[in-house]
Amino acid sequence: MGSVTEPPPILPDIETDLRDYLLSPERLPIHQYERNQEFWPRIPDPKELLSFEGSPLCTTLKVQRDPNTGKIIDFREVAVQSWSDR
Repeated sequence: MGSVTEPPPILPDIETDLRDYLLSPERLPIHQYERNQEFWPRIPDPKELLSFEGSPLCTTLKVQRDPNTGKIIDFREVAVQSWSDR
């Protein structure tokens, strides 16, 4: 019998894309807004302004740096501390 192999990944690895997005802002397509704009016609309903749905717990990205060089090693997704937790 051969060596044990891992199953193929279910989701694509986005670590490289995330690192490029966060570390190279000059590559962001900020001037190509035409392809990102959309318009949804709707009928105004002022009563919708009086109700809202609660939002889920938010998260943010924190960077892990090498303490000697300051170079970014990794990114971690952490929960944002809410006011009720303090």
